Amino acid sequence: MRKQIKVALIPVVGLTFFLGIIIFYILTEPVKLTNIITRYFLIFIIFFTFLFIGLGFLSRWILSGK
Repeated sequence: MRKQIKVALIPVVGLTFFLGIIIFYILTEPVKLTNIITRYFLIFIIFFTFLFIGLGFLSRWILSGK
């Protein structure tokens, strides 16, 4: 069970780090953040989609106890 929790922490820590970077950009330079999002919008969408799909599968896997 502890190994499953460690595996589940990897995407959670990645998501937290990524959101921290976005919040830092919002607080420092909102114009720069807007330029980054408009330039790499598709990459952001794909990244978050796979991240949340992975989080869903990992939480289901942990709750099933396998």
